[in-house]
Amino acid sequence: MKKIFRILLIIFISLNLITVITFLVYSPKDYCERAEIAKGLYQDYSEKLDMTYSEYMALSKSKRWKLYEKDRDYLMLKPSYEAIEESVFRCVEYSDISKWNRFLIDLQSGELFD
Repeated sequence: MKKIFRILLIIFISLNLITVITFLVYSPKDYCERAEIAKGLYQDYSEKLDMTYSEYMALSKSKRWKLYEKDRDYLMLKPSYEAIEESVFRCVEYSDISKWNRFLIDLQSGELFD
């Protein structure tokens, strides 16, 4: 019985030690900086194509397809626009959360391992 208790205690202590070391090495992602980068990327595409995402989506599918055939950068409007939305949302959402809580959120969501 004592051997089982010791084995469980060693497992418990080693898991906690791994968690503490991981937390000390952890640095949370700066979503506000990512939002600025995404805004710059979106503005570059909008200026290059002379069209915003909402203007592009207001077109019919056939017109969008013709634009896409002319320049494949039209496909980058949507991902760059969505990257702005996600980054701004997370910037606001995570602005008042402590490093420990961010660590737990990233650990549970799996983003810690990205």
